[in-house]
Amino acid sequence: MFCASRQTIRRGRTAYRLAFPTLFIFTFAVLAGSPHLARSAQEEYHLGAGDVVWVLVWKEPDLSQTVVIRPDGKVSLPLIGEFPAEGRTARELESAIAAKLRDYIRDPVVNVIVKEINSSKIYVIGKVRKPDAYLVRGSITVVEAIAMAGGLREDSRGNKVIILRNGKGNSSYKQRIELNLKRMMTDEQSGQVRLQASDTVYVPD
Repeated sequence: MFCASRQTIRRGRTAYRLAFPTLFIFTFAVLAGSPHLARSAQEEYHLGAGDVVWVLVWKEPDLSQTVVIRPDGKVSLPLIGEFPAEGRTARELESAIAAKLRDYIRDPVVNVIVKEINSSKIYVIGKVRKPDAYLVRGSITVVEAIAMAGGLREDSRGNKVIILRNGKGNSSYKQRIELNLKRMMTDEQSGQVRLQASDTVYVPD
């Protein structure tokens, strides 16, 4: 399993050149920007340990606060206590918190805003020019991730790319997703396969 120290983690630039045996494809990944995610990005981003979220309960200032997701994937909230947050999107967390609060208040309206992303990194390894771990903001595609790693190496001949994804919670199970890289580059819908935090993108021989 590929490991990278904090010093080796690099931020992606806004544009990268992706080499392929018969053609060059340019792809742009918007990875920097505001410390707050846009709403559309929040709906796709899966929260992780170390992320900072603002939980806002309408007309309930005592229940509204900024919290950090702990290493065990939970947050501590008034009334409902410890609550699992890791692996959920902001919208999913809103719904779950609101469901719990219905035991205490009538018709709670909850908003969750992602203030800081401290857990979102992906790994790109195998036949790429710069295999490494990369910090990203928001959601990126597999093609964009390969571009971040400098594109395919010249000796890359295959079309297969593999995504290794962590199981839910503390499970050591790794989900394996095999994709056709050439198809993702030529088919718009296939090329929109998006990564989750801590995914590993592996380009084999």
